[in-house]
Amino acid sequence: MTTTNLTGRGKTSLIIMEKRPLCIVNECNNLAMIKYRHKDGTNGYDKMCSTHHRRKYNMPICPKDKLGRIKSQLRKPGCETCGWNKAECDVHRVIYGCDGGEYVPSNVLTLCPNCHRLLHRSLLKNELLAG
Repeated sequence: MTTTNLTGRGKTSLIIMEKRPLCIVNECNNLAMIKYRHKDGTNGYDKMCSTHHRRKYNMPICPKDKLGRIKSQLRKPGCETCGWNKAECDVHRVIYGCDGGEYVPSNVLTLCPNCHRLLHRSLLKNELLAG
């Protein structure tokens, strides 16, 4: 572990730089996952990369490009709650992925980034979400 002092805009910051371990699986050169953060600012690491962690615990491995294609096919133009359509909106699962929800038309809503954030903070009430 090394420490570095950075100075800028009248502030001095101490950054703790640590070497991230590699995955313990033979011939895998991926970095191990960050598992938790210590009180002193350093990270605790898992022993495996995210791919091998998912395989060990039988979690689905969906390539990011495939997931991106699925989301782009489900995305509707504009937010379904406020109607904003200035840029690309987010695809939100009504039943979360950790509860078995999938990216299928009956389980997704297209929300602008603001409405999506409000929804996850339980600040958005809408009849679309009750269905």
